[in-house]
Amino acid sequence: MKKSLLLIMFIIITIFLVSCSTKQKLYILNVGDYIDDSLLWEFEKLYNCQVIYTEVGSNEGIYQKIKNEAYDILVPSDYMIEKLYKEDLIQPLDYSRFENYKFSELFSEAQTMINELEYKDYFIPYFWGTFGILYNTDVEGLEDYVLEKGLECIYEENQYKKGMYNSSRDAI
Repeated sequence: MKKSLLLIMFIIITIFLVSCSTKQKLYILNVGDYIDDSLLWEFEKLYNCQVIYTEVGSNEGIYQKIKNEAYDILVPSDYMIEKLYKEDLIQPLDYSRFENYKFSELFSEAQTMINELEYKDYFIPYFWGTFGILYNTDVEGLEDYVLEKGLECIYEENQYKKGMYNSSRDAI
């Protein structure tokens, strides 16, 4: 009986130890489908780590998660970075550890705007605000109209259907 119990204990301990991973884990929290899963697998192989990637539907989702859980990397928008900073929920970055980031390579207007922020040491710009107009090239005359009018085509009454991204932050 003692030998059987000892054998069972040995098997359980062995399974437990084998199942424990010695790989470092990287916890990432992001909004939506911004990162291709295959890229995460490549990163894991290259750096011999495990990426725990969590997606939420909005910046507010990031806010709720970060209040209760720890993450290594967050990918929120500008207003959420400021909110997290003011509530002391994020840490400043050590820019010397980012080989591919050079503040001096940002365009001058971006450098000026970033330098004016009190939380400038807490983020690296990922995307910079852009605005685009998508249009159906199969609709006759629409491409010429958009090219001629630019952003005014959004405001003018015309025969074309318009749609907007469903986001109060991004709507005009």
